[in-house]
Amino acid sequence: MNPTRGGILWDERARDTLRVGDEVGRQVARDISDVFLTILVSYPTIVDAILVAAWMHDSPDVAIEMGLMHAEVVSLLLAIHQATNVAVSRERPYGRTCGGGGPDDVPADSRACDGSGRYVSFFSGHASQSFAGAALTCMNHMHLDLYGGSAVGPCITGFAMAGAVGLLRVMGDMHYTTDVITGAAVGTAVGFLLPYLLHYGHDDAPLTLTAGGEDGVTMSILPTPTGASVIGTF
Repeated sequence: MNPTRGGILWDERARDTLRVGDEVGRQVARDISDVFLTILVSYPTIVDAILVAAWMHDSPDVAIEMGLMHAEVVSLLLAIHQATNVAVSRERPYGRTCGGGGPDDVPADSRACDGSGRYVSFFSGHASQSFAGAALTCMNHMHLDLYGGSAVGPCITGFAMAGAVGLLRVMGDMHYTTDVITGAAVGTAVGFLLPYLLHYGHDDAPLTLTAGGEDGVTMSILPTPTGASVIGTF
């Protein structure tokens, strides 16, 4: 299939406004988006499932099911994303600068220009996986009392970080805004709907956390300006 090029709707105006003006700055934006993506994708399993559900709440069965939910979300989203990339084959925004020879252009023989990754702009995988991670984290906290408090904090924090990922991908000239918006919508839908349909929506076998360890250990995680603190009774 011939690749598609250029933006649609408001894409070009948004690119002109949001794109960082130099390649060093654009690379920094891409690197930060990678860090945020890693946090959002790993959080549901490493933090909420393993550290909080399995260890702090002594509920390994719940942790296993949470990990299964995460694997299902990531797998389905990857399948949708790869199929769409192949079907649409949209060139990334920076593609128009490949081999131009100017100070702001990308060398034609660079990996970015010469590889297949140049034509996978639609839709944004970073945005879809980030929003899926945020949605799954939010869903887990809506149904499980993981931190001993409201689900509002984890939900807002997750989606704020996911939104930052999407913005950084546009700033780094890796995606158009329509790539990011589509990825965010697909990721959010999969992150919310799949766990609900396959797990949380079944009232006959609800997931339940142990209140604490067998020795009466209880812990709560509270947000702080620099991260989080753990408060417990032993």
